[in-house]
Amino acid sequence: MSDEAESSGEGGEGDGAGEKPTLLDAIMRHKGRGGSAGVILMIVGVGGLLIGGSGVLGLAAQPWELDASSPVAESVDSECGPFSGGRFVIEVGGEDHLCGGSDTKCGDEGPVAVAFDPEDPSRCRVAANVDGLSVYELQILILAFGFLALAIAGGAYTFSERLRLASLLGEGSGREVLRRRLRRVSGFALILAICLTNGFALYFILTNI
Repeated sequence: MSDEAESSGEGGEGDGAGEKPTLLDAIMRHKGRGGSAGVILMIVGVGGLLIGGSGVLGLAAQPWELDASSPVAESVDSECGPFSGGRFVIEVGGEDHLCGGSDTKCGDEGPVAVAFDPEDPSRCRVAANVDGLSVYELQILILAFGFLALAIAGGAYTFSERLRLASLLGEGSGREVLRRRLRRVSGFALILAICLTNGFALYFILTNI
């Protein structure tokens, strides 16, 4: 949302002296049952990050040190993982190990080849995806970044509005530069969130046809 965009539009109730509302204001100040859109987006974004955070943490814990030369075992069972994707069970040395890297929410496509670390078989992953993210993991990552962008967009705008109201009350003078920067961050984050959300939807459809 550029400075030109911020200076266009009609005046409205609640705006600062001499300040005209923009498209960003129209979106973020829209009232719903839960309050303004800016506050709702912030809550939805933070909530989505808290719920889906386990999926991102699961990605970080994956055995990315494995490669095409790692030993492979065929899975003997599988289970569903809502935020980590389906997990497969392999038996190595008489012990069962749960392994990630599935392309789907549930690992119900039958026995698959699973790569593992011979020194620690619990470090295991679907062999076809040892060199990169699985389809399901990429979906989770895109969605997580989308929630992060929503949280930033709503949070930055909400903070900028508090600074605007403080200025109208004669408080917080000299923080206009910060407020403008927060508005820019909010605008760019909102655009990014829209792109990521639509990108997730398109990718989900294409990978589930």
